[in-house]
Amino acid sequence: MKRFSWLFVALIAVAVSCKKDKEANVSPFAGNWYGQYAGNDYGTWSVKVSDDGEISGTGQSTRLGTTFGMEGNVSKDGSFTATIGTVATGSEFTGTLTGEGTASGTWTNTITNPPMSGTWLGERQ
Repeated sequence: MKRFSWLFVALIAVAVSCKKDKEANVSPFAGNWYGQYAGNDYGTWSVKVSDDGEISGTGQSTRLGTTFGMEGNVSKDGSFTATIGTVATGSEFTGTLTGEGTASGTWTNTITNPPMSGTWLGERQ
């Protein structure tokens, strides 16, 4: 019976350890984020950050009346990079997400003539 008890305790310890390892790998920025951007173009954006830091979402240009997809990633320190289209054919949003739930940065589109740029702000939902 003692052997069974020790085996049971060992199995629980392994299970708890595995759960903690998985939680340690979850991005602290995982969740839904939204905000606005301004500058030569302006509108809104909304993205989901996955557990592994991948970004996917959409934006809406008020000025141009178009919707666009956004993809990118956020690092463990909060550095945010998302691209609309590709870097060669679209815009790039770069900036920082914080543990307090705020986001900010700049955006550029160098394929337009003249190039467009501006700033963006947001927060976690």
